[in-house]
Amino acid sequence: MRFLKKVKYFLHQITSDYEIEAMTFERKKALEKLDGLQLIIARHIFLLSQYPEHTASKGWVIELRSWNSTLRAAHRGKKGQRNFSQKILWKALWEEPLGEKGDRIEMAALIANEKGLPLIDNPHLGSIKKMTQKFVDAILDPTPGFTLNLP
Repeated sequence: MRFLKKVKYFLHQITSDYEIEAMTFERKKALEKLDGLQLIIARHIFLLSQYPEHTASKGWVIELRSWNSTLRAAHRGKKGQRNFSQKILWKALWEEPLGEKGDRIEMAALIANEKGLPLIDNPHLGSIKKMTQKFVDAILDPTPGFTLNLP
């Protein structure tokens, strides 16, 4: 009888370890997806917040909504676990690419040069930060079928 209890305990441990490994693998995939999209999302948020009247702004909104949907799906794992936290998303989408003033000025210069847009010497911090927060909140929103609302 004691042996059967040990076997059941051992089988339970194997299952638990396998489930934990599957969860970490799922989270790793989600974080890799976030890492791959990090700069392009920050760039589009920057473009949309600084050039909202540009003719390409509708395309930027469509792409941001698409990436938001992708990250929302990655956030919700197969077994219901959440892969991102507010802190992780904020660091990935704000602090790393745009958190420093020098980073925003450098991005403004690169975009202006590449896209032929007027150079913005001092990018408006509030609008970029607000739009990034909307993007992050939309990823974490548990409402099914939620759509990111951008200008």
